[in-house]
Amino acid sequence: MIHLKGRSTLKTRNINNIKNFYSGIIYVYDKYYKDKHGRFENNMFHFFIKLKYYMTILGHYILGGK
Repeated sequence: MIHLKGRSTLKTRNINNIKNFYSGIIYVYDKYYKDKHGRFENNMFHFFIKLKYYMTILGHYILGGK
């Protein structure tokens, strides 16, 4: 995990920070919540988090990120 001292990961528009942020969300979900839900729900969670990740990356390129 990276601590950005009060800055939002998504506002920095840094590809590595965005990737680490969404990887962290999936990691925490898998560690603490995966066993509490069924396979379908787990797959849906992963799908939508990855979809949001790709939308954020696309927005990064459209808006001319660093």
